[in-house]
Amino acid sequence: MPPFGPLKNSERTILNIQSFVTGLALLLVSLGNAMFSKKAVVLFFVLNLFLMIWYANYTIFTRFFNWVSIFALLAWCGLSYTWSQFPQDTLDGFYWQCVFVFTVLLFGILSGRLNVELVVKNAFIAALVLNVAYILLFPGASLSENGLRSMYYTKNSLGFVCAYAFLMLVFLNQPRRIDYIFAAIAVFLLLLSLSKTSMALVVVVSILLLAKNYCFGRGRIFFPQDSYLLIVLATLLVTALLIAGISFFYKEILNYVFLNLDSHALTGRGQIWIELLRNAESKIVYGLGFNAVWGMDHLNEIYLTELGRNNPLWATKLAAADGGYVDVVVAIGLVGLVVLGLVVVQLFLNILRSQYVNIGLVVLAVVLIHNLTETTFLMGFNLNWFLLMFVAGLALSRSSSAEAAYE
Repeated sequence: MPPFGPLKNSERTILNIQSFVTGLALLLVSLGNAMFSKKAVVLFFVLNLFLMIWYANYTIFTRFFNWVSIFALLAWCGLSYTWSQFPQDTLDGFYWQCVFVFTVLLFGILSGRLNVELVVKNAFIAALVLNVAYILLFPGASLSENGLRSMYYTKNSLGFVCAYAFLMLVFLNQPRRIDYIFAAIAVFLLLLSLSKTSMALVVVVSILLLAKNYCFGRGRIFFPQDSYLLIVLATLLVTALLIAGISFFYKEILNYVFLNLDSHALTGRGQIWIELLRNAESKIVYGLGFNAVWGMDHLNEIYLTELGRNNPLWATKLAAADGGYVDVVVAIGLVGLVVLGLVVVQLFLNILRSQYVNIGLVVLAVVLIHNLTETTFLMGFNLNWFLLMFVAGLALSRSSSAEAAYE
């Protein structure tokens, strides 16, 4: 019996629908290949608005300050229209990012009424089942010369989804036997993908979560009196020092990167990063404009670099710099990178005192590490960006009696 009485049939039906919709959204974004399209975003946006009104849950407005850094980041992206080299593309990208972020924040906020960790795990299990089925049905199409890729364009995409599936199934609360079975399947597919970055990601994040569970237990972290305030102050102090260092020494940092970064580092990423940063050096503080660097075919910024001029055929294969922090600096400048850092800091502090600390730490760790070698910050509707906004809402969600009933 829930603590506030049994649910009515209509309420249970709404919860079932909400659980299905949340799981479906996560499944679609996990499968990639543009399945989580603009039409899907609009549909989920409308459904979440209905649920927000149905539950009379206006947390996204009443606790605005808790997401102020996210809205500041979006505002800076929109403001870059005034100096963007492709202002219309900037406005278009800004509009869709606003719709996407608002939609996914609502997903997280409203999921406090669900057994959300069960929904997340089931969505990743469904993704694994569909990938196994695709591999069995289309073995030839599932293989690439570099490793198993299943239904994705690259092996790294499959490896990344398998990495996330393993971490969610193993480290979220109340693991079931079926969770461990599918975690083993995820590891098997990950190994077949030969995605070294995803394998390294699993190892590093697993160590971090094991350390957290050993020190604080598997569930929520309970801080001694006043200790959380000390953590907040220490985090803000470190953040302020980093911002000051970037502000005063960014030219020296850039020169160090240009002189010391090996162009062959990380399978050629070093050369891409150097060329893009050098090309944007004169506008490095504010950037070239949000959504005005990639996604414009022959007008992509990479073609204006020496690399693009000398190797145009290779440049056509690039959709990003394969470095999230580099792409952020090139597009929205060092100011944008600082604001993004504030998003991470605020989210980290919100996660620490949340009952969903494990899923929050998994996502935050994966996002920060993965963007060292891939680009997912503010880049379309991808799994990493979806989950980051999802846990941003979930960390401040308002749970109810439904949470106890819906197990």
